Formats: sequence, C-alpha cells, structure tokens
Amino acid sequence: MKRSEFIRASLLVPLAPVLLTSLSGAATAVTVKAAEFVEKAGIAGQFEIDSSKLAVANAKNPEVKSFAERMIKDHTAAAEELKATVGTKYKMPAKLDATHQKMMDKLTSARAAIDAPYVKMQIEAHKQAVELFSAFGKGGDDAALKAFAMKTLPTLKTHY
Repeated sequence: MKRSEFIRASLLVPLAPVLLTSLSGAATAVTVKAAEFVEKAGIAGQFEIDSSKLAVANAKNPEVKSFAERMIKDHTAAAEELKATVGTKYKMPAKLDATHQKMMDKLTSARAAIDAPYVKMQIEAHKQAVELFSAFGKGGDDAALKAFAMKTLPTLKTHY
C-alpha cells in the first residue's frame, strides 16, 4: 500500500461504519425537480470548493491537502459545466444555504485541526451529492441537466 493510500485509509477507517450505514439507504428513489437540482448541486459544489480551499490553507497532512486540491479542480470544472448547462433557464444559488454555511463555520473554527473534520465532511457531502446526482440522472425533468448529472456522477463517486 502506498503511503498516500495508507494515510487516506487511516483517516477514513474510523468513519467507515457511518459511511456504510448511510449508504444502505442510497438506492431509495427520490424525485428531484430541475430547479431544486440546480440549487442543491450548486450549493454542494460551492461548499466543496470553499471547504477545500480552507483545507489547502490549513491542513497538516499533505495527503489531505492534495485531496483538497483535487476537489477544488474537479468541483470548479463541474460548477462551470453546470452554469453553462443551466444558462438562464434556472437560477444558480448565490451563496451557501444555512446547513453548508454552518459546516464552513465549523471548519473555519477548526483551522489548526482541520484534517479530520474536513475528511468527515467530505465523505458526507459526497455521499449526499452522489445520491442527488443519481436520483436526478434517473428521474430528472430536464434532459440537459440529466446528462450533466450522469456525466458528473462517476467523478463524484471517486471522491470517497
């Protein structure tokens, strides 16, 4: 096992029971309307970018920093593609919702010890994003956004 894989595994192993419990309900079919998808996907992507910028600036573990840099790159590309797909048809969110802002506040206050809370939040955020993109990709009401969701889904799955 490479050193980077070992470090990532050591950060994720304590969270495995939470992740496995959460994933057991992931196959539940949920109907998501296009406007709701745009709002949730936009907020989720912005949270990934913002939280990862904090991690790059403050994480002690170089593997966490490297992961955060990848999240910034991947989620910035996805956000740009979402904006292009949406055009003027739907409204993109202008800021984080209260839930994601609270998570950002926790990370900001944990600057000196950001590694573990950042990794934990990334797992949960990506689990939720995979559920959202999967549900919309299967049953969404906008063909272009469905295609975007299905195209983005494999990348999201590699993030946790």
